[in-house]
Amino acid sequence: MSKSRPRTYGFRLSATDVCVLIVTLAAAILLWPIDPLLAGLPLMVVGHFFLFCNVVRLHRNLELTWGAIFVVNCATWWWWLADPRWTPVLAVQIPVTLLLVAIWIRSPNYHGIGAQRINPRLQEYLHPNSEIVADSSQ
Repeated sequence: MSKSRPRTYGFRLSATDVCVLIVTLAAAILLWPIDPLLAGLPLMVVGHFFLFCNVVRLHRNLELTWGAIFVVNCATWWWWLADPRWTPVLAVQIPVTLLLVAIWIRSPNYHGIGAQRINPRLQEYLHPNSEIVADSSQ
């Protein structure tokens, strides 16, 4: 039986993350002369993925909510309304990002950047089956 990895908190960055960010930036630069709208897609998606997974470490359900809203948002503006600009997409998506991050930061399971200062229940998240949890519930 494999033992699960201990829970961690704070900002995280791996060599793979750096490689993905570099490849994404290169893809955007290469796509820019072809279509600036298309060049923004990898930046928007991978940039938010990095924010959600490495900075605030957003819960998967909130990530999927953001992704679904992003797809509908892009489809609405670019396809249905035939408005090939980033401005209306960002006008919707930035408040959605801020709202989801705000919801997550207020969660007792928040373990992203600044979690030690923001989340008074961080130890409960890090050690869910320890005496710390039992003591805090009394």
